[in-house]
Amino acid sequence: MVKKKPALIEALTGQFEDHHARLLRLLLGTVDHLTAQLGELDRLIARTLEEITTPPDRSGTGSEPATTVSARALAESLDAVPGIGPATAQIILAEIGADMSRFPTPEHLVSWAKLCPRTIQSGAKNSTGPAGQ
Repeated sequence: MVKKKPALIEALTGQFEDHHARLLRLLLGTVDHLTAQLGELDRLIARTLEEITTPPDRSGTGSEPATTVSARALAESLDAVPGIGPATAQIILAEIGADMSRFPTPEHLVSWAKLCPRTIQSGAKNSTGPAGQ
C-alpha cells in the first residue's frame, strides 16, 4: 500500500459540490426520521409489555396468594437464554402470548411453534422431516 499511496490519494480526491451536499442532507434527514420512528415503536412495545400480565397462577396451594408476572419480566427471562436477544424475546411473546396454560405440556408448545422435526411413518420405516418455518 505504501507504493500505491499516490494512486490512493488520486482515487480519494474528488469534488463534493452543493448538489452532493443537498442529496446527503436529504438522505441524512431520512435516516433521522426513520430512527425517530423506530424509537417511538420501541417505546410503544415497552409500554405494551408493561400492560400485559400473565393470568394468576392458581396451581399452588390455597394459602399462597395468586401472582401475576408482567410480559416485560417474561421478556427479560427469555433474553437470558443464550441465542435469544431482547427483540427475539419480544417476538416470541407477541406470537405465543404470556398465557402458557393453553399448552398442556412444553412439548405441545415446541410442536406448535414448529421447533421440533416431524416424524414421518411409512409402514415400519420412521424418518424425520423438516421442522417447519
